[in-house]
Amino acid sequence: MFFSRFLLLFMILYSSLSFAHGPTRQKVKESIEIKTSANAVWKMIKNLELAEKWHSEYSSISPKKNFLEFTSKRDGSKGLIEILSSSDESMKFKYRLKDPGSIPVNNYSANVSVKQVGDTSNVTFKGAFYRKYVNNDPPPGEDDEAAISAITEIYKNSLKTLKTKLNGN
Repeated sequence: MFFSRFLLLFMILYSSLSFAHGPTRQKVKESIEIKTSANAVWKMIKNLELAEKWHSEYSSISPKKNFLEFTSKRDGSKGLIEILSSSDESMKFKYRLKDPGSIPVNNYSANVSVKQVGDTSNVTFKGAFYRKYVNNDPPPGEDDEAAISAITEIYKNSLKTLKTKLNGN
């Protein structure tokens, strides 16, 4: 009798725990080497209001209260960026998307850093986020794969454009 009650209780608890699992935090990291000084790279990327020159997602960025409002190149949607910190000394800034617009993520935060490595610069984008749909069984386009794919594409295309703008290849 005791064993059957224990087994029943275990099955109820186990099943409720297994179905209670929501999304997990995803991470993406992309880097590129650029044959120019870290100072030249930092000068171009540190002012996000000029990011439309090299960032693959933003067609425009403008100040809006305590945030930067961006317009997406893909679909014209609007979103909000919050700068969390920026350091000329360490050539790094941290930000989060207060409103990701049409980017299929939720609770997105990231940092961009520039380091001098010999005669080249290493530029790294690192982001952490959840998928857009935060409940179980996300619809297509709002799942983990869509979020990872979108962020990876944005990082790779932005880094490629940055490299092209700075040294032509």
